[in-house]
Amino acid sequence: MGEAYVICAGETDRAILGAVLGNLADLPSIRLVQGGGRSGAVSFARTYLTRPDARVVLVCDADTTNQKRIAEERQALEGVLGLAGPSERYLVVLAIPEIEAWLFADEHARRLFGSDLNWKLEYQARFEPKRVLQELLKCPDSSAYPAALSEWLAGVDLSPLAEIEPIVKLREFLAAQMAAF
Repeated sequence: MGEAYVICAGETDRAILGAVLGNLADLPSIRLVQGGGRSGAVSFARTYLTRPDARVVLVCDADTTNQKRIAEERQALEGVLGLAGPSERYLVVLAIPEIEAWLFADEHARRLFGSDLNWKLEYQARFEPKRVLQELLKCPDSSAYPAALSEWLAGVDLSPLAEIEPIVKLREFLAAQMAAF
């Protein structure tokens, strides 16, 4: 039986992915893999694609909101993965500008953060979602951020985020791959 690997760069990316994937992340045939950085994540993705029964989702921060740069980055990542395996076996998901932006993607953000999310922070979250999330979690020290984020994620319901576009694509790809196994 094949496996699907959802690969991301870091610890906080993995925590957010686990939370937004919900019960899919608990399936034994789906593995969440932290690459130890962007280049590590790409390397893991390429390695897993050499396995004939593996499917890969590479989730990376775009680190920009510029559509031209996002398209170039997607093309570059798909090109690199395409050298390791056929395109039907992988999916590249770019979080724009960072994966934390998913937490601010819809009206659910107001329910998540309540009155702490004012209009200024909501606007800033479009461009610097990680920094805003650190502020909302009252975590001025970035070294404490991963633990604070994991603790916060354990206490919130992110199921409404399953409706935002990148997560829909991710879940559909994983569901289709699991059905094929």
